[in-house]
Amino acid sequence: MRTMGDIVKLDALDLLHIALFSERQRCVKRSLSVPSRKYDQSKGEYEVQYIGTMGEYAISKHCDVPIDTNIHVGGDNGTDLVINGWGCQVKTTVYGGKTIDVIVNSMDEFKAQVLIGVQVLSPTRVKILGCIGRRRFRKCAITKDYGYGERLKVSSQELAPIDVLNQIASDHVLQGGLT
Repeated sequence: MRTMGDIVKLDALDLLHIALFSERQRCVKRSLSVPSRKYDQSKGEYEVQYIGTMGEYAISKHCDVPIDTNIHVGGDNGTDLVINGWGCQVKTTVYGGKTIDVIVNSMDEFKAQVLIGVQVLSPTRVKILGCIGRRRFRKCAITKDYGYGERLKVSSQELAPIDVLNQIASDHVLQGGLT
């Protein structure tokens, strides 16, 4: 693993996998009449799925861990991928302003041990913002309404470099687990 601010470059094959997986998820959920949980009404279901998958794929590639390509109709239980035995949830943003926030809907939906923030910079480049343990997120998060209800957020400045992922996860467990 490398440090915070690393840029992951995606090639044509990566983008093809992301596109096919995103479309497969959209089709399966549509055929089963699974209601959309997207908040950004300016983006379609496929686009939202694609952006999220792009972030997960970038972390998968960066950390050399497999991405979960199963379709989870009821959600993935908060864990997008596993790095060194720790469940990680990836949050992807396309926002390009001065301050990048990493947002979760509620602590109830933050079920993984570690949250990883990433930012899509271009159609082929994703920046790793860093990571934060569940306990620290709970301590640092503030409530903010982005126009679609209150959410919890931390500034990307609160995130640790991804190369300290093992230490964050270990400290988190030693200091009281997921409660």
